[in-house]
Amino acid sequence: MNAFKDDIYLVFACRFATPNDQEVDFIIDDEKLVVEAASRANLHNLEEKQIEIEAHYTKHKILITHQPLFGLIGTLTQLAELEAAMIADGDLINQRPVGRIANAFNWESKHDGARQVGRC
Repeated sequence: MNAFKDDIYLVFACRFATPNDQEVDFIIDDEKLVVEAASRANLHNLEEKQIEIEAHYTKHKILITHQPLFGLIGTLTQLAELEAAMIADGDLINQRPVGRIANAFNWESKHDGARQVGRC
């Protein structure tokens, strides 16, 4: 684990989307949110960055996430596209990525009664 690379968090101030918005950045429990401001932080200054953003964006929702999550999601998306291309070419895929985020993208197998894996 690289503390300089892996210990980074993103603090977002998000407003509710309007019908005029072309796209939204987050959808949480049917609430559509658009990022208005963002700040990078680490565990040592995370609370300070959150307070700073909240002070300037008092009517916004504040979301905090681990930055490496975005890289993992991008990598898994690319992998899924590559696997689809390989399957279309007739190649077999036997190896799957592992880890908490990879497992999150493979949630259907957890709910497959014929192939129960993990817990629901």
